[in-house]
Amino acid sequence: TDGGHVWTRRAAWSALPSGELQLLQELLRDGAFRGQSFAADTLKELADLAGARFTTANAEGMKDMLRVLRQTETPEAQSVAVLQGLQAGLRRNRDGAVASDWTTDLETLATDGTPAVKRSVWSLQQQLDLPASPSQQAAVRAAATTAADRSKPMPERLNAIQMLALGDSSETTPVLLNRLQGAEPLDIQRAALRILGEPTDVAIARGLLERWRNIHPALQHDVVLLLLLVRASDRAKE
Repeated sequence: TDGGHVWTRRAAWSALPSGELQLLQELLRDGAFRGQSFAADTLKELADLAGARFTTANAEGMKDMLRVLRQTETPEAQSVAVLQGLQAGLRRNRDGAVASDWTTDLETLATDGTPAVKRSVWSLQQQLDLPASPSQQAAVRAAATTAADRSKPMPERLNAIQMLALGDSSETTPVLLNRLQGAEPLDIQRAALRILGEPTDVAIARGLLERWRNIHPALQHDVVLLLLLVRASDRAKE
């Protein structure tokens, strides 16, 4: 069908003057649509549009959409697509609309969701500067323990490192820096460095320099680039 073609969908979104939240809710309720191979991409694009156009005037419509997302049997990949699209759209929102009253709906969605949905919800909350819920704080603490436990399976540790991106940097940075040592596999070091590289922090740069000899040779080029980025950022603040 035409819905499977990205350019057809983009043309449709461009021609849509309003009502993106209502359309998103209708698609989420449509079991036949959710079975289409292009459903996740479509939902993500529409959620992106809804986030970019969000204003306080349609706050209730957004809350209704979040409730529908929770109540319908939406596959994990599609739920994550909606949340990621919404996050991307809100990032571009020119009105800088604040969604502080979404806290309850988002936390309920996280409580009922899979680990991937939880991470997507908490990432959105972090972007919106909403306070971390008790369940999120507990998940980050558990992730810190798992990330440091070399007896755990690699996939479990890698997922835990991803979760640390959603925690307080003052607590998670030491855990991530300690993964940059010779006894840790390359994949673990790479994942930790990827999270550490998101903020340009002088303290992180200092920690990287202290561990330089223990960092896997395959990652040292990336570390140099990160250090240069931190230096440039620090100079720009002077």
